[in-house]
Order: sequence, then C-alpha cells, then structure tokens
Amino acid sequence: MTRDELITDVWHDLPASKYLIGRARVDRITARALRAWHPPVLDQCDEAQCRIVNKYLCRSIERQERHEYGMGFIAALLLSAIIGEVVKILLRRWLENRTAMLEAIR
Repeated sequence: MTRDELITDVWHDLPASKYLIGRARVDRITARALRAWHPPVLDQCDEAQCRIVNKYLCRSIERQERHEYGMGFIAALLLSAIIGEVVKILLRRWLENRTAMLEAIR
C-alpha cells in the first residue's frame, strides 16, 4: 500500500462530517499524522498505551492546524473530531497490519 492509497482509504473511512472540512484539508491532516507516526514507539505499545499515543498525536496535530489556520470555536470542534477519527483509523490499521502501514509511511 502506498501513502496516497492509505490517505484515500482514510478519506473513505471517515464519517460524513469530512465534507465540512474538505478533501484537501483532510488529506493534509492525514499526511501530517503519517509524518508524526513513530513505528519504533508504537511497536512497543499494547492497546492501552496506543490510546495514550492516539491522544498525544491528536493534540499535537490539532495544535499545528490551529496555529497554521486559526479558526473559531465551532470549526475547532469539528476539526478536533475529524483529527481524532483520522488518528483512530490509522491506529486501527497499524494494529491490524503493521507491514502495510510501514510501506505507506516510507
């Protein structure tokens, strides 16, 4: 699986609220999450620890997006929800098939 295929798959797995943010921005958020993905750390995590990493990645990406684009309260809530879903999908894929994720990250 390539990075572009993974980004497209994440888009298709997201709820309908993704249309409020738009494809380009969701793709950018997904690419940012993939750049922040740390396989050596995640290899050592069990599911409980993965939830902590999930929360860290979400907060980190949210801060970057808010700093870069500045937004109002409702937009920030929507963005937070989408980022959480993107990271959750990536984490689920990581737990299901690490080899494919490693190929996509490279």
